[in-house]
Amino acid sequence: MFCESCALRASCTKPCPDVEELLPQDHTARMVRAYATRGADFLRALERRHQEVLLMLDYRTLLRGRMRQVFDLKYIEGMTQEQAAIKLRIARRVAGIYLQRAHERISKLMSAQHHAH
Repeated sequence: MFCESCALRASCTKPCPDVEELLPQDHTARMVRAYATRGADFLRALERRHQEVLLMLDYRTLLRGRMRQVFDLKYIEGMTQEQAAIKLRIARRVAGIYLQRAHERISKLMSAQHHAH
């Protein structure tokens, strides 16, 4: 990922535009605060999470119905769980359940593929 090869990594004081693009705008202030308090640890955690999301996206076509809709709104459109729930006119808790089920399904699919090789 870009942080690993960045020439400014040792001296940077705020997330660069490439990092900011990974998250929706309403998360930028939270990200800046997290970076200010945790620095390089935060960047490593962000990189790990980014890689996890990229892996999950490989399996999104296997999700169906509302599970897929909530997953896409969160990970492709960059919405929060609450925003996705409002858009789909479902309860936030229900959106969370769909998202949890999507994660569980993807984990099972990834595990099955890993054991097949």
